[in-house]
Amino acid sequence: MPIFKTPNQSFRWLAAELIVVVLGVLIALAVSSWYENYQDVVLEKEILTQFQASLTNQKVEIEERISRYNNQEIRIQTLLDHMNSGEPYNDELDNYFGAITAFIGFQMDLSAYELLKSKGLYLISNDDLRSDLVTYYEIEYPGTHDRSEMSEEISRTLAVPFLNKHLIRLQGGGWKPIDYEALRNNVEIHNLAIGRLARIRTFISSGYDRSQQLIDDILNLIESELE
Repeated sequence: MPIFKTPNQSFRWLAAELIVVVLGVLIALAVSSWYENYQDVVLEKEILTQFQASLTNQKVEIEERISRYNNQEIRIQTLLDHMNSGEPYNDELDNYFGAITAFIGFQMDLSAYELLKSKGLYLISNDDLRSDLVTYYEIEYPGTHDRSEMSEEISRTLAVPFLNKHLIRLQGGGWKPIDYEALRNNVEIHNLAIGRLARIRTFISSGYDRSQQLIDDILNLIESELE
């Protein structure tokens, strides 16, 4: 029985050990890759759950804003119709003048989207869902927010000073004209009211309605992903 291994035996042992090492490395890499993918899937579902809660709340808030805008639209249109009809002043009008200056802010919870951006947008595996999220948070929301800021600026710099000059602010929140007949014939209040109506209708048709539809699409896609 030989004491020393032949060169062929040594080569075979070396080759076997090399194969074992390579297989070990490949298995380790495969396990590591699987675990990373698993972590991504878990994180994706956590973030999608956050989006689901946030956007569900946002949808309710948008519905409330639309209702308030519709109420403002009715009040302003009623005020314009009354002033244009030539009918005399009545106390009920005090509740309508404020709609010209009323401002409805627009803020939303951006935490889920900021978290997604920090982890990488491609964490969302569904292409349609990822695209809709980017569209909503990068285009729809900023556009609606900018329109809201513009409306607030107009209210603060034009409408409020005008009402302070020509009306008296009541404790209950209404505005009473100092001289209704002079006010009714003042073209500026008609311009302010008509401009406010146009902005309200733009908010609803170009902003909130479209945002609602996009939120519905996103929530449906999220629900499918979380099943």
